Amino acid sequence: MRVIIIGAGLGGLALARFLRRADIDVSVHERDEALEQRPQGARIHLDERGIGALHACLTASESEFLDATLGQPDEHVTVLDQTDLAIVKRRKSTGREGHPDAIRPGASASRRIVRRLLAHGVRDTIRFGSTLTDYTEHTAGVTVRFADGTVDEADLLVGADGIGSAVRRLRLPDATVNDSGLRLLQAKTPITPELVATGVLDRIGGSFTLTAIGDVQVIMGAVRFGEQPATAAERLVPGFDPGDRQDYVMWGLLLRRRQLGDLGRDFTRRSPASLSAHLRNVTATAHPVFRLLLDQAFPDQFHGLAMGTSREIPAWTPSRVTLLGDAIHAMLPTRASGANSALQDARRLADAILSTHTGAQTWEHAIGDYENLLRRDGFQAVRASLNGVHELDEHLTTATASAVS
Repeated sequence: MRVIIIGAGLGGLALARFLRRADIDVSVHERDEALEQRPQGARIHLDERGIGALHACLTASESEFLDATLGQPDEHVTVLDQTDLAIVKRRKSTGREGHPDAIRPGASASRRIVRRLLAHGVRDTIRFGSTLTDYTEHTAGVTVRFADGTVDEADLLVGADGIGSAVRRLRLPDATVNDSGLRLLQAKTPITPELVATGVLDRIGGSFTLTAIGDVQVIMGAVRFGEQPATAAERLVPGFDPGDRQDYVMWGLLLRRRQLGDLGRDFTRRSPASLSAHLRNVTATAHPVFRLLLDQAFPDQFHGLAMGTSREIPAWTPSRVTLLGDAIHAMLPTRASGANSALQDARRLADAILSTHTGAQTWEHAIGDYENLLRRDGFQAVRASLNGVHELDEHLTTATASAVS
């Protein structure tokens, strides 16, 4: 049996790890030229779906490394006044398991470390700079063609290639993406003695934190590792480079389209230097903490993200081409479900593939059952993320109240 995965994000790499553990031939094709060709987010919230899937696909020592380096429990939303960054609101953000309109209990993690850890065990399966152009389904499987002229064969093709999925456009052309109008300009700053001295980290704690600069919303979240990643790697996964080597703050501007100005053109393709310059302008009259965050930020970790959500579509007939994660159910980060949903998809799809490998189910039934869950839980998470947008507006009002009173 052979599986081709398009996309080396968290979901695609997790699926590759599951299949490698089951001795199933797998090939991962990633259009970027390297794993970290571009910044892709700094901090993720992992709940029982994500952590459970990671434990199931990683080795025992890698799972121990993951647990050792997880950040603080991440179960609150905190709003800071924009004038003095005092706490004006803090509430528990998590809810009971399975409740779609509440964030599930979990902990913060470095997306970079999790992605590197997943890739660590399947590096030999990843082909970088490989872009899918089209495919043809036939009785025995799928013929897949790539931009460099390469042709490959597989029993199953999996689109794990994110919100702009080439596989989705070919497989389900009606499954379009709606532009939410929200843009995130994100940065990453190491936690230094100077930053600790400001006291702002005590207010952030392990929470997802919001404040404002004028009428622009600011988001912040700290990643404070339980054990420093380099030390944990040396102890548990010798030879693994975690990339991140110290605690840090993920922060950025959550912008509406009308607030982009000249930045709107090619926002997601802007250089880190261009985005840093924009942040310098925005923070010129803001609380001094933001200048410190900017001055000490990692210079190559500024990036812009356009936020879209997948349009829910009716059930489709299962075939030898399927999807996972943002490729089919892209969502806003308001419920912290994106990474967790993708990892859950990978685990479920691996189970479906194994059931066909052992002869327990036909391809049609196994993929059909998987896609039923994909639609049910994935689109529910999309709806829940959209429901969270009005809360962002309420938090912005709270953060700016003193400035307008």
